[in-house]
Amino acid sequence: MLEAVEIACMRGRKLLFEDVSFVSSGGEAFRVCGGNGTGKTSLLRILTGLSRPDRGLVLWESEPIAKEIDNFRSRLIYIGHSDSLKPELTLYENLVFLLSLSNISVSSEQLLSDMENWGLGAVAHNLVSTLSKGQKRLGSLVRLLYCKAKRLWILDEPFSGLDQSAASRLICLLDNHLASQGVLVYTTHKNIGLKSSGRHISLEKM
Repeated sequence: MLEAVEIACMRGRKLLFEDVSFVSSGGEAFRVCGGNGTGKTSLLRILTGLSRPDRGLVLWESEPIAKEIDNFRSRLIYIGHSDSLKPELTLYENLVFLLSLSNISVSSEQLLSDMENWGLGAVAHNLVSTLSKGQKRLGSLVRLLYCKAKRLWILDEPFSGLDQSAASRLICLLDNHLASQGVLVYTTHKNIGLKSSGRHISLEKM
């Protein structure tokens, strides 16, 4: 479904990486590896269509993503390193807003119930500016519960700031996505133990 063909990325005059190629099929996880500054986030943004590669192509179902970018993005959920939460809104208000941007409709009762199940019930109506890093991260990730129809999940450091309980919930959700023949591309500094063995995309020596 997702294919990268000899992707290269520059930052100014510096080459971050080149010749990054892979072909996915349903049920596969791709972990992007590399130290700080190697271009992990840049690669993820290229794969989402938010940035253009300096060389190469990104294909979805054998077509360049730029050809039908709106259709491609309707199949995608991207959660970047920034949680994209507005500090002046409550966590619940943020989730309602973000889900509406993806044309996802969830009842208030269902959303609040899921937030409770994910350990966020006590802070659902708190301003995001008052929350911890882990609470913000977990709150942003709750959106994945409603993205089962989106075949491609691209996540930048999704486990950052999560405690063991929250990380276990997320691992279960990712395993279910892969079992449903979804595709996952993610970065993490942790060994998380997905059921899918997955593949690595290393940028260390690029």
